[in-house]
Amino acid sequence: MALKTRIALVSALAALIMLAGASSASAMTVLVRQGDSGRTVHLRPGDVIKLTLAENPSTGYGWRWSRRPARRVLRTVSSKYVADPVPPGTVGSGGKHTWVFKARRRGETSFRLALTPPGESRPVTRRFRLRVDVS
Repeated sequence: MALKTRIALVSALAALIMLAGASSASAMTVLVRQGDSGRTVHLRPGDVIKLTLAENPSTGYGWRWSRRPARRVLRTVSSKYVADPVPPGTVGSGGKHTWVFKARRRGETSFRLALTPPGESRPVTRRFRLRVDVS
């Protein structure tokens, strides 16, 4: 095989490898906080939403679903609470609850969360809602 042909093949292969890496790296992560409540987030399939809200389950307050997102459009990847670092013996300290969602396919969905205290009649302390448009 001629040197020019080899160089052309190696260059073409390198370009394909770079394109493959670029397409997998093109997924976007959108960071969402309490101040984004009521907002609409625009995503493409494969994009990710990382939602972080303050929570204090040590006092019984926790975020509960009022409306879950449509699974065909948005999949919940994870839900995790992490306590803030505090001195030993501290009572009633809070932390952050983080949910990660992945856009699955085109469509629209929304979800709602309510921060409620413990007990039977749970008055809502705070609300969070987000509309998601995957196109």
